[in-house]
Amino acid sequence: MTSPLTNTACVYYRSLVCKHVRDGAGARWEPIFEKSQGCDFVLEDDEGRVNVEFEMPELGLTEETQVLNEVIEAVKVDDETRLAEHVTFEQGSLLGEQVSLSELILGDGHQVTVQGTCAKKKKQGLYSITATESKKVMIQNYEVI
Repeated sequence: MTSPLTNTACVYYRSLVCKHVRDGAGARWEPIFEKSQGCDFVLEDDEGRVNVEFEMPELGLTEETQVLNEVIEAVKVDDETRLAEHVTFEQGSLLGEQVSLSELILGDGHQVTVQGTCAKKKKQGLYSITATESKKVMIQNYEVI
């Protein structure tokens, strides 16, 4: 899986694009694109490999890396073209607008806390995290499943 703004390989991303808006209430950053997504993946450490279901509530993200934190003072055609490759904006053109771009990812080398019991799934013959024990692991050699 890749993140939409920086096209970075990862197992989780959180992307945000905001437009600077001025009105009667003052100035503020208004989100115009916000997306986060994660996928199931395989963790590998010194003790072996295990499948991790990303949506499980016991998966604690302990480290994310900010790969993008940028403000574009006045969007030009090249900026808009670059963004349009990965992001669709409902409000139309951003030419001349002030926007901020931010993206956080979780990928190779980042730490997660996996809380659960490792058990073999009968149907697939694979090991998966299922219940109550906690262990910190480093993402290395991950595969998206």
